[in-house]
Amino acid sequence: MDRREAGLDIGVPVERSASERRVALAPAGVERLVRSGNRIFVERSAGESAAFTDDEYVDAGAQLSYSTEEVYGRSDLLLKVLSPTPEELELVRDDSVLMCFLLPGVMSPDSFRELLDRRIYGVAMEMIVDPEGTPVIKRSMSEIAGPMSIQIAANLLQSSVGGRGMLLGGAPGIPPAVVVVLGAGHAGTSAARVALGNGAQVVVLDRSHDRLREIETRFGPAVTTMYADMRNIGKAAGFADVLIGATAVSGGRTPIVVTESMVKQMKPGSVIIDLSIDRGGCVEGIRPTSFEQPTYVRHDVVHYAVPNTPANVARTSTYALSQVCWRYVRDVADVGILFAVQTDPGFRRGLVTAAGKCLHAGLAELFDVPFTDAAELDSGIEG
Repeated sequence: MDRREAGLDIGVPVERSASERRVALAPAGVERLVRSGNRIFVERSAGESAAFTDDEYVDAGAQLSYSTEEVYGRSDLLLKVLSPTPEELELVRDDSVLMCFLLPGVMSPDSFRELLDRRIYGVAMEMIVDPEGTPVIKRSMSEIAGPMSIQIAANLLQSSVGGRGMLLGGAPGIPPAVVVVLGAGHAGTSAARVALGNGAQVVVLDRSHDRLREIETRFGPAVTTMYADMRNIGKAAGFADVLIGATAVSGGRTPIVVTESMVKQMKPGSVIIDLSIDRGGCVEGIRPTSFEQPTYVRHDVVHYAVPNTPANVARTSTYALSQVCWRYVRDVADVGILFAVQTDPGFRRGLVTAAGKCLHAGLAELFDVPFTDAAELDSGIEG
């Protein structure tokens, strides 16, 4: 897709997954893009689960669509949150831009090949990075998931749901709960901040000494840090009232760092919240749960393992997502996808398919297709 002087037709469909309550673009983002000369087509009720009304989108300048097929069919650029289902992918226009949490590594081979065969420009938002190499959109969701984990933990510690019957911050003369955070990345750091603010005793473990130094610099002696070897993890699990799994890996499955024997040694009624469940989880034997049934008890420990946790604060998450990703949408609308990624190496990392080419070496190997270096976009694709 080259530069378009008259702006783009941008589509925002309803997210149909039962676990997804966000919408890809808030009304404020719509207004900015419309002001730049673009046309935004929003499917009716797309923002309902995030408490955005159709009227808000219309007032922002969007055109309301009553047909899923219309939104997909009109869109030069389709904005979603979750990767499209095979049925939705059939509706995406050939040669258009698809921007979402694409998760191409877990796509079926047929769906990935369809992206290539139909020359769709697939942008995996989770792969876009800033100049320091940090996944910028993924970070914004981690900074919501971390505080959410403490909000969830405070509820799960209550006796009525099988918890230890503890107040997170304790009371005069009564010690607070001990919150152990595994991982000092964005989710773990924000979880530690909120837990500390709620009066909990906080312990953070990580394998990076630099990250642990950052924790100590930021929070001082109020937070205890430990190196995350298996011995220390087992020790911390034993004294934890709440264990937050916030381990972060770059691609692939999250490694198991909490063994079943460690879980068995935890206090009865203690709580595990595994924020890494989206990538398999960091607790041995843990299984995904749902918003409808978020917990189960195993070895007398309450397990919470809902994938896509930020979706349960859909309005906040939509604002965060919209604020971070809209500038990439703006750049595509202003100069075209190829020029936009050539001038922004971090954005280029997110473009995994373009005009029938696979631009990601790992995915090319996974799906047994030819690999094209993104640096060849100008000569190898546009030409």
